[in-house]
Amino acid sequence: MMQHSAIDVVTATPIFAVRLEDAIKVKPFVSKEMPRYYLNGVRIEPHENGGAVIAATDGHRLGMYYSEDGWVGESAIVSLPKILTPEKAFLRDWLVGVRVGTSDYIAVVSGHRDDENEDTAQHAMNRVEDCRLRIGRCLIDGTYPDWRRVIPEISQGAQWSGFSGEYLASFTSRDNRYIDISSGDPGDPRFVLNGDKNFVGVIMPSRVTSVMPDWLKPAKEIAGRVEEMLTLV
Repeated sequence: MMQHSAIDVVTATPIFAVRLEDAIKVKPFVSKEMPRYYLNGVRIEPHENGGAVIAATDGHRLGMYYSEDGWVGESAIVSLPKILTPEKAFLRDWLVGVRVGTSDYIAVVSGHRDDENEDTAQHAMNRVEDCRLRIGRCLIDGTYPDWRRVIPEISQGAQWSGFSGEYLASFTSRDNRYIDISSGDPGDPRFVLNGDKNFVGVIMPSRVTSVMPDWLKPAKEIAGRVEEMLTLV
């Protein structure tokens, strides 16, 4: 009598679900250097109060975004393919990470635009088989640096200065990409130097309306120097 061997059933396990547009917002900060392969993706991790934090750094810049309605069961480094652009991030799409045995993939799942109660991370994971896009081998196996180490502690009485991004960009060029801005009182005009010894600019601060969000808890022991970013990588 022939005996049939048991067939192992490999189940698909969702490991995270965040808004696709939230992940794309930090994509510009992802490193393009191959030796630091672990920086070639965005870091998705759970927040202690719920939701997910998405971060990306190239060692010089750091971008962070709090995905309030996201869910993370397992922190991951996710490579976002070129096909995932802001134009491809349709309204309320979800990015779901799935592990199947020793392999993995990410899926873009359309959200329920007509029913907010159905438009949740859990429902997106339940509908992962009906995704409109599936891309394999997007999870990076590596150790992501502790990006929170470079965040300075901001006191309650801190004085902020705001500057228009459009105006700041006008002081840079292909030959002069770096700018130095003088210190001073928040409302004072600032001198701007861009590496050209024959150039001096002045920029007026803009009104500051943003505040440090509650979801970001700066590390207590850090001095907040930008140079320390480089020690992470």
